[in-house]
This record gives sequence, structure tokens and C-alpha cells, in this order.
Amino acid sequence: MNNLGAPAGAGPLVRAGSADDLKALDPLWRRFYEDQREQGMRSVVPNTGFAEWLAAMRPGLGRFAYLVVAEESGRLVGFVAGRVRAMPRHLGGEAAGWITEVWVEPSHRSRGVAAAMVGVSVDWFRGQGIRRIELQIVVGNDAARRLYARLGFAEELVQMVLERAD
Repeated sequence: MNNLGAPAGAGPLVRAGSADDLKALDPLWRRFYEDQREQGMRSVVPNTGFAEWLAAMRPGLGRFAYLVVAEESGRLVGFVAGRVRAMPRHLGGEAAGWITEVWVEPSHRSRGVAAAMVGVSVDWFRGQGIRRIELQIVVGNDAARRLYARLGFAEELVQMVLERAD
């Protein structure tokens, strides 16, 4: 059985990720950001983006950062990453969970993998005593909006961007 209670072979194993999984995420992480750009993300990820993400993620993993992976036949097919961050003092200053990346390979979508990984993520935050969990969705990603609404997330803010040419 995998940790979702499904018989082995019924789908990817969803589990807490470890430092050993981080380097293997490189192609998935890059596909995540390519997909975000295709759906309207305006930020451009530099070529060094994954190395910088890795350097920021590794030291806090398990304490202030977490990783959940989906694995099938020894290959990673999805991941969720996030961090704990402080809300501004004028908004109470409490710690909040922030889900920063959610990716499932297209061949494994519509099988409950993202929902399972987000569920493990929510459980991790709750285990840290965190009550508020946030995430952002690129404006063109309607499937993600529907998924998170089904999981109980509510829309709160709309992020606007102004880019000025120098």
C-alpha cells in the first residue's frame, strides 16, 4: 500500500520528499516554470533558477521548508514545495504556510496526484501549528483554481504587475 491507502500499483506513491530527492526535481521544476510562463506568468526564470531554488530549499528542508513527491516506478512524476513565512506584523505576524510550486507530469494528471500531494502538504503545515496556508495561481490556470477550490482554498487577492522598461 502507498501512503494514500491505495493498493500498490494503483498510482504514484505520494510521500514526504527528502534532500536526496532535490536534485532529481530539476527537469520537473523547469517544466513547472515553462508551463507557468505559457499560462501567463510574467516573471522570467533565469538559467540559474533551479540552482538558486535548490540552494534556498536545502538548508530549511524539514524545518521551514517542505517537499512532497509523487513517484512511480522509481521516477518522480510530481512534487509540491513550500515554506513557512511570517505574516506582516500589521496583519498579526503569525506564521503562514506558503505552497510555492505544485507540478504533476501531464501523463499523470486527472488521477488525484496533485490533490494527494497538496493534502500531505496541508497536513505538514498543520503539524507545524500553522492555520493559514497560501498559494498563488497564474491567471490562466483555471484547472488549478478548480482543484484548490475543491480542496477548500478560497480566493482572497488578485496580484497585479506593472513592468517598466528602463
